[in-house]
Amino acid sequence: MRERACAALVCAAALAGGCAAPPAAVTGGAEGEVLARVGDRVITDRMLEARVRTMPPRAALRFATPQGRRQLLDSMIEVQLVSIEAERQGLGEDPEVLAQIEEVRRRLLGERMRRRVFEGVTVSPEEVEAEYEAQGGRHTTPAQVRVRQILFSWDEDAPPDRIEEVEREAAAVLERARRGEDFAALAERHSLHAESAAKGGDIGVATRANLPAEAYAAAMRLERKGEVSDLVRGETEIRILMAEEVVPERRKSLEEMRQWLERLVLNRKQREAWLGHIGELKERYDVEVYEDRIGGRPARREER
Repeated sequence: MRERACAALVCAAALAGGCAAPPAAVTGGAEGEVLARVGDRVITDRMLEARVRTMPPRAALRFATPQGRRQLLDSMIEVQLVSIEAERQGLGEDPEVLAQIEEVRRRLLGERMRRRVFEGVTVSPEEVEAEYEAQGGRHTTPAQVRVRQILFSWDEDAPPDRIEEVEREAAAVLERARRGEDFAALAERHSLHAESAAKGGDIGVATRANLPAEAYAAAMRLERKGEVSDLVRGETEIRILMAEEVVPERRKSLEEMRQWLERLVLNRKQREAWLGHIGELKERYDVEVYEDRIGGRPARREER
């Protein structure tokens, strides 16, 4: 079984462009310079370059240096050695191997046919603009509120009178903030969150990561710069928030969305082109599905 799999892989590699040429066909001219000879076969520089072109760009970078090219050449030599020996042992005639080779061949032909169908599929600027309008307000940048905070807190086991004391202090500071006292100065003086207090209470854009749920919700309700929240109470803390900057939700511009919309429209048109091509093939060739043989309904013909 291992030998069969090995032979199938060798043959699949040959179908993908890894075959060596017979020496009579290569003289160092049109077919390229001979880099190695394996029995009665040769591997040329053009074959090596063709192999690199089949690779993803990142993988191809590994073979851009002389050392990398030598490693790739060694790999191609190994493929040829195994292929020659497999053929000598008759593995190339194994039905399972032939079936796998045919499957690889069908896949490659299918991919080539897909490329051919897609060759004429393009997207115009007008189609992109129409898609942008059809999308409506689906693609927006969410509202953002940059906030300052003043944090008051108490220990989990704090007695009720201590909690009441903190509540009174927080209420008094809130009143001062709403009378117009400098919020940053109040934060520096009263907030127990040392890191933000040193910056006048500035915690940046409100997120669920830097604020607990109830405080985040309160921050997102602030509608204008300078607006101060009510007291926002948590389990062991109270916050006062002030909006430093409010950036409302906005729809992304056409230019911001253009590349994404082009891909969206192109994928849709390619899918439609492919389905249309399959429909034409069903018109050309007779297709019948035997549902009863796969545990389904009685046999039916594919709709054309």
